[in-house]
Amino acid sequence: MITGGAGYIGTHVCKELLEEGHQVIVIDNLITGREGAMTYLQERYPNQLIFIKGDLINPSDIEGVLGHHQIDSVVHLAGSLSVRDSNSQPVRYVENNSITTLNLLNGMVKYGVGEVVFASTAAVYGKVDQSLMPIKETQPADPNSVYGITKLMNEQFLKIYEGKGIKHTILRFFNVMGADESGRFGYNTYPPEHLMQSAILNVLGMYPEFKLTYPQVNTRDGSTIRDYIHVSDIAHAIRLGLERHWSGEGRETSEIMNLGSEKGQSTLEIINAVEAQLGVQIPRIKGETRPGEDPMTIADPSKAKRVLGWMPERTLDEGIIGLRDWFMSREFVREVYEPKILREGQLPPGAKK
Repeated sequence: MITGGAGYIGTHVCKELLEEGHQVIVIDNLITGREGAMTYLQERYPNQLIFIKGDLINPSDIEGVLGHHQIDSVVHLAGSLSVRDSNSQPVRYVENNSITTLNLLNGMVKYGVGEVVFASTAAVYGKVDQSLMPIKETQPADPNSVYGITKLMNEQFLKIYEGKGIKHTILRFFNVMGADESGRFGYNTYPPEHLMQSAILNVLGMYPEFKLTYPQVNTRDGSTIRDYIHVSDIAHAIRLGLERHWSGEGRETSEIMNLGSEKGQSTLEIINAVEAQLGVQIPRIKGETRPGEDPMTIADPSKAKRVLGWMPERTLDEGIIGLRDWFMSREFVREVYEPKILREGQLPPGAKK
């Protein structure tokens, strides 16, 4: 069972598992997920995928899946992910991210499902001194956003529920980029929340209000540095995490692992890379600085390489091109972009129809 399986990462995990011949059940409330992606995958992989519209805030929705289907393992991706929104709507984030996780774990205990791969985040680390880069899993967690706090709460819940027989693999994602090579599913958030996605949409004329919001920091070019990892590489790591549980070793142990490239690209380097790949100049307009921005966040993924045998395979340029192709697709325009921008009855200034 994949929670949030109709979302950005979830659709890629579905494809990864379906291509290996697994039977997949998705539960998603479709607030940010796309039912069209589920339909596409059901058509491509007949009789392998069941989609159920439901919300983890309702225990009855969870029990409706777990009580009527034989579930071996859970991939828990559902939740809200905006650092900015989490700080302005903290109670909503506790409900959407943490109360839902407790509901899920209680349902798993009730129906005897003993394995979960959980999508966590680099935001649990908070501000880490540059001298400690790349970040290892042994780095103390000290989140400085409500989003990071809720993810860390969930990690603690998983440790508690080990006592009830649930083993876990926690994967801490760094900055996710890219889209499936089919061009049929990808990043679903509009307005965009992330740098690369925002820059590409700006180039395509679909996000004219794009501004640089990084603070001046002590890095090689004065802009913040992040570790970018392709969404398809994340999906592959999640499958390997499940396979670890299905093996003898994974049934006995729980693990926490970083997923990143161990490479850092600055904000300005990402802008330069997008310009180079798409052949355009992006206006360098400074906006209001986002509070709480850490100067540098780079993963040490060596544990994932050692435990899972995982290696990131896709490049930054592949991530840029994949996002461009997805944003230009009929599916993104009709199911994500147009419904959002036309909700008020008019296009935002400068946006393309």
